[in-house]
Amino acid sequence: MTPHPNFLALGTDLVSQEAAYRELVKQAISDDDLAAIRLQLQRQHALGSERFRNAIKAQLGWSAGPVKIGRPRKASESAL
Repeated sequence: MTPHPNFLALGTDLVSQEAAYRELVKQAISDDDLAAIRLQLQRQHALGSERFRNAIKAQLGWSAGPVKIGRPRKASESAL
């Protein structure tokens, strides 16, 4: 793997480059966005609009968002 020139320009050694990169990311992402990213990551859901999640589902064949929990109801149970 070859580091990107922009990453290399962040410092003179790997430690300073990584620290500078972390600071850039912290400044670019709000606390609310970071919380949303972490929540969706924990739930293993795609972060994006409903349209985006539907596109993921169409392309990959699996749900990219929340689904109902539990087993599906039997036909006789849903009539009640």
